[in-house]
Amino acid sequence: MIVWLASYPKSGNTLVRSMLSGLISSKLHGTDGSINLKKLSLIPQFPSYFQFKESVPEEDLTDIKKICKYWTKIQKEINSNKKINLLKTHHLRCSVDGHNFTDSNNTVGTIYIVRDPRNVFTSIKNYFGYTNEKTIEVMSCETWYLYPLEEQEKDIHTLIGSWSSNYNSWTKNNTRLLVIKYEDLIANKKKEITKVINFIKKIIPFEFTPKEIENCIHSSDFDNMKKMEKRGDIVLKHSNTKGDFFNLGIKNDWKKLLNNKIVEKIENAFSKEMKEMGYL
Repeated sequence: MIVWLASYPKSGNTLVRSMLSGLISSKLHGTDGSINLKKLSLIPQFPSYFQFKESVPEEDLTDIKKICKYWTKIQKEINSNKKINLLKTHHLRCSVDGHNFTDSNNTVGTIYIVRDPRNVFTSIKNYFGYTNEKTIEVMSCETWYLYPLEEQEKDIHTLIGSWSSNYNSWTKNNTRLLVIKYEDLIANKKKEITKVINFIKKIIPFEFTPKEIENCIHSSDFDNMKKMEKRGDIVLKHSNTKGDFFNLGIKNDWKKLLNNKIVEKIENAFSKEMKEMGYL
C-alpha cells in the first residue's frame, strides 16, 4: 500500500522526502541517518516514466484522457511487492473520465506538505524563470502541468492544478491524513519530522534512534543541500526549469520580495485556503 508525500511544487516536499530517505537508508544500508540526495530514489516520484513504460504506449504518456486509465493499474503493480511504498507526488488527487488518481485499494495514508503561497510564488518564479504575471497565471491555472525531470528517459506530465485545487484535492475527504506546514518544519524540524515518523509508525514499524534523527536534521541544513545539488548528487531540474532548485532558503521572505499588488493578487486568489491554514 502507498503512503503519499504530496504537495504543490516548491512547498517543501523534497525536504521531507530527503529527511525520510536518510532515515530509511540508515535501516536498509547501515548509514547514520544523514541526508544523501543520491538516496532520494528510496521514495520514488509518481508518475515517472520507469513506472509506466511497460504498460502504456508512449503516445499516451502526455494525454491526460488516456494515461488516467493507468493510474491505479500502475499503483497496483507497485503494491504487488506487498510492502508499504512511500511515493512523492505533485499530482492532483483528481478524477478524469471516472478514473481516480488513486483509491483506497492502493493508498493507506497521505502526508501533505503545504507552504504559504506568497513564498511559493517567489520559488516558482525563480525555478521556472517566469515573470510575475506568468507566475500568478500558472498558480491559478487548473490545468497546469509539470514537465518531467531531465533524468527521465521519455516525456510524462504531472497534472498540478492551481495552488488551491492541489491543496483541497489532498486535504478534503481524505481519512488518513497528516498536514505539515513548511513554515513549522523550518522552525522546528525535530518536532515536525517526529510527527511524520509517528504518522507512518501507525502503518508500519518505523523506529529510529535519537542520533539518527539528529543526523537527519543536522544534514538537512539548506546550505548543505544546496552544495549537494551543485555537486550533481541528483538531478532536480525539470525539462522546462531555469533556476536552481535550492535558491534562497529562509531568505525567501515574501514580505521583502513582493510588492503590494502581487501580494493582493495572491491573497485574493487563495484567501479561503490561506485563512484555513492560518496564513491570513
